[in-house]
Amino acid sequence: MSGVDAAGGFAYQHAQAVLRILDLAADTTLGFVRVEATNDVVDIETYSIEGSLLSAAQFKRRDRRYTWGKAELVTELARWSELGSSYPDASYAFVTDGRLGPTGREVQDALEAAGAGEGNKLRELAREHDVLLDFDVCRRATIIADTPGFDTLIDSAAGRVVALLPNVSGELEAEERSVGVVLEILRIVVGRSGETDPHARVITRDEIVRLLHDRDEYVPTATWSEELKQTFTAAVQRPAPHGIVLNCLPDVSKSAQDAADAAMPVQLVAVASTGRVPLLSGPTGTGKTTLLNHVQRAAAQQGQVVIVVDAEGYVRKRLGSLVARGINTPEFTGAYSATGVRALKDPTVVLVIDGVSEIPKPEREALAEELRQLLASDDRPGLVLAGRDATVLRSALPRHAHSIRVGVEPLNRNRRTELLKAITGDGVDHQILGRLIAKVERALGGAADNPQLFVVGISLVLDGHTFTDPASMYQSYVRALAEQNGYPGVTVLEAGLGMAFAALADRGRRYCDQIEWTEEVERAAEILQERGEDTTARDLRSFGFESGLIVRSNGDTVRALHDSFADYLAAVAYKRRLATLPSTLTNDDRARIEFYAELSGIDSTLAALITKDIPFLTPKLCSRENQSPDPAAWYEATRVYVERLWPANQPSPRIAYWRSADRLIVTVDAKTEGWLGEQSIDDVAADGFTFYAERGPLSVAVRIWEYKMHSILEIGRKQSHALPTTDTETVNLLECYSESLVESVQELIDKTAPAGHDTDLQIAVGATRIQFLLGEAGQPQAQRDRPLKYRFSGNRTAPPVLREQDAVAEDEWTGRGKVDSFLIDAQTRAKDVVTHAINRLAGMKWL
Repeated sequence: MSGVDAAGGFAYQHAQAVLRILDLAADTTLGFVRVEATNDVVDIETYSIEGSLLSAAQFKRRDRRYTWGKAELVTELARWSELGSSYPDASYAFVTDGRLGPTGREVQDALEAAGAGEGNKLRELAREHDVLLDFDVCRRATIIADTPGFDTLIDSAAGRVVALLPNVSGELEAEERSVGVVLEILRIVVGRSGETDPHARVITRDEIVRLLHDRDEYVPTATWSEELKQTFTAAVQRPAPHGIVLNCLPDVSKSAQDAADAAMPVQLVAVASTGRVPLLSGPTGTGKTTLLNHVQRAAAQQGQVVIVVDAEGYVRKRLGSLVARGINTPEFTGAYSATGVRALKDPTVVLVIDGVSEIPKPEREALAEELRQLLASDDRPGLVLAGRDATVLRSALPRHAHSIRVGVEPLNRNRRTELLKAITGDGVDHQILGRLIAKVERALGGAADNPQLFVVGISLVLDGHTFTDPASMYQSYVRALAEQNGYPGVTVLEAGLGMAFAALADRGRRYCDQIEWTEEVERAAEILQERGEDTTARDLRSFGFESGLIVRSNGDTVRALHDSFADYLAAVAYKRRLATLPSTLTNDDRARIEFYAELSGIDSTLAALITKDIPFLTPKLCSRENQSPDPAAWYEATRVYVERLWPANQPSPRIAYWRSADRLIVTVDAKTEGWLGEQSIDDVAADGFTFYAERGPLSVAVRIWEYKMHSILEIGRKQSHALPTTDTETVNLLECYSESLVESVQELIDKTAPAGHDTDLQIAVGATRIQFLLGEAGQPQAQRDRPLKYRFSGNRTAPPVLREQDAVAEDEWTGRGKVDSFLIDAQTRAKDVVTHAINRLAGMKWL
């Protein structure tokens, strides 16, 4: 080990030592520890007050790409076996942040068996590797794998110190002093580890107790300064960029008057620095977090400080602490709450809060209150919010805040090719690349625009796996991980993890801390055992961490490799009836429900839920319906579903089911309704909309709803206004256009939104009041050719038309064109706007 690996190994070893040293303060029976034992086997020794060795530990760091195998672990065990016989009361722990491979788990199992008095497995290991293993010594040994890395260990140590500090005045003092204590212990460990005299490497309980009682006015922790900002930006740039750089686009559902408008990427940092708040939203896996990492790194290369934090680490009334965690994330610098508070007063900084819409409502409301105070300040950083739901993001801001909705640019064929080249290198033939991409596109359909799904799909195709939809793709991926890591019975293991994530979903989260995760997998294991499955909580926990499906992120947070895996695993638990579907669905449940429908199809229970709670998802999911024809039952179910999908204040259609030549047929808005039995088309369908009933009653209901939508949104011949000939006529034209667009969009929302879901559609549409910046007419330029810029605003009192001399910042205008572009009647634009919003809610091009 050398260079970066050596530095990382020492950092991990020292952070683990800090935690062991804090045991001295918590346990009055302990006397001292020694770092770097003389035998080169043990990294830290813990002694009693009487001076007897109680425990020894060896800390080893390992890259996540590699695992610990049997041969390496047996070698470590043999070294301790030889040494430990001299210390009959001492335990030994081999601790690593790496994962155990299949053979490594054999050693772990052998030690657990030895601890229970069974030595056959241990003796077999000794014979296989021709080493001497002392049974009495080995039964006191353990292997602890997949522990947190340096940053998390230091955060954990600071948390422990808070609980140990006597006489603190409050949370802020406790946090500041805890960081100071941890840094001082870390300094002691680093300094004494290099001493040649074994006695000089001792750290006593009295030293740590005095340190905890020390209330110096000055605590040597980092302050927000130019030097710290330079350290931060340097640390941000160290991780090597990977894949392709994802671009960010403005929400074009309303503003795209010309196709070219959609190609303008938004520079989040530049926009945030002007005082506006970009709201980066999009479904799970669209690449939001990847984009933010690229933004942070690119800004750092220009000397710009962009602090990215995860909202899941937010504690109420402690925004400064969250910012400090973001400062410490690239490299631990000793930042604490006061450091974060100072950074929140620095206008040269941009703060990005990811996952805002994913945290529970109480925490989100507390964060919103802190953001309200922050945005009211004259000296504050730029702000960017990110999450799945744009509406929830907007609700976290005060009404007066000027925000702009943006999303991640979807992957087109060129971008997919670019991404695949980043994965495979440039040596692969272009035609082969095209065939690989086509396979993934056929399986995923529109989901191939999603970078996360596309990368997973490509990795499976390259390994020879086949799949037909996102759910089967994730299933293949989980099985591949299980095979690589030597875990049989993967169907039980993924169901157990799914039960844990389904339970978290019931609480509005996809993450938890270590204690809660342990409780959830233990509960899942108990239920599986009651059903006759041979699995334990340790099996579930080990499979999750060692396969990489479950990871530890900042602090003590446990989560899935990606939120989409949490949704897939929860859907597996629903499918196997190991977890219960929520009684009420929200937009946050969409991905989970889509996976469930792909795994299980659509039954009457799910159809009832989605038509009631998330009706706009029915067009996408109804293709998963596959019921045997039952005319009378289908008619009743269809009638119920149509009532739920039908716009408010619109007369419900008459629905008739009938049969002709062994085909089940539906007619809408004819003279009769109900189940009519055997009929002829002349008797029933002469004056109605008629089609074959296929798949099931939900599919029929969606077909009827689609018929209604097309009749309302069908765009006939475009109506144009008369050409303006004077400046006054041009201004009047644009003012009328702005007002008419608002009225026309609202009218269409009222006519198309399912009863009780008009707000969903209004939110998807967004602001529709358009404001123009009108350029001066040239000579002899016609009025229709006058240039203009435009933007959409929710400010109803803002004047519809501004002159060039009234111009605000250039980047506040989202589009540009000529007066000629707005001669078309606003109702035509309104139909485009509403159609686009409905398709976005449906997650597909439906209308």
